[in-house]
Amino acid sequence: MSMRLTRLLFSCSFTLFIVFVLSTTVAKASNLAEPVEFEALMVIYHTHEIEANLEIPVLKSMENEDIQDKLNTMFEDHAEAFVREVYSWYEEYAQMAKEYDFEPHTFVAYTRYSVTFNEAEILSIPVTYYQYTGGAHGMTEIRSYNIDLRNGNLFELRNILDDRQLATVNAEIKRQLLEDTESYFPEAAESFEGVADNQGFYLKNGELVIYFQLYELQPYALGFPEFIFSLDSLELSIEQIRHILSEKAEPASDS
Repeated sequence: MSMRLTRLLFSCSFTLFIVFVLSTTVAKASNLAEPVEFEALMVIYHTHEIEANLEIPVLKSMENEDIQDKLNTMFEDHAEAFVREVYSWYEEYAQMAKEYDFEPHTFVAYTRYSVTFNEAEILSIPVTYYQYTGGAHGMTEIRSYNIDLRNGNLFELRNILDDRQLATVNAEIKRQLLEDTESYFPEAAESFEGVADNQGFYLKNGELVIYFQLYELQPYALGFPEFIFSLDSLELSIEQIRHILSEKAEPASDS
């Protein structure tokens, strides 16, 4: 755990502070063509101001330790930034509680991740970021990390799909929005102009899963809208993705 995250955790008066590692390993990645090995770093702490329960992926045993360190730092930095963002609202909230004479509740910051694709030097990790700062319910966001392990760069949908494939994806999403009027907002189909350049997606079992955030296309209670495309239907393969990324390598993005 970095010194920055450690300083953040001890910046408040903690009633509970636990850090431990869960082994969630797969085949040892002595060769990057094999699945990369993981551990889950769990950081759990509780104050009267904020309760955090963070699951942070930690890559292990990569031949290129610079890439491994870069990715592990990114995951940790993003967890730190998330807690900082949630905690930054507490002072204003506490002042409001004092002004209107009510007992302030504890803010919550929670992360969990899953590894949906881990082979052929390509990695997909959707991370769930949940926060509760008040109101009827908390708010959850999914951020996907799609990574070319050969260079440690993140890649986006526009990096692996050409205009024809994007048109296929957009047409199918539009079709589903038009047909399933019970699940999606009435205006969803009309307002849908195509997937964004930074559209959320991940790879899983020979499929490309494109998702939208809560409230984007449907009510909160229905969760995250997902549109699943087999790679075959897009005339795409993992080997083609590897080749495309090799030709269109871009600087890594941490956002």
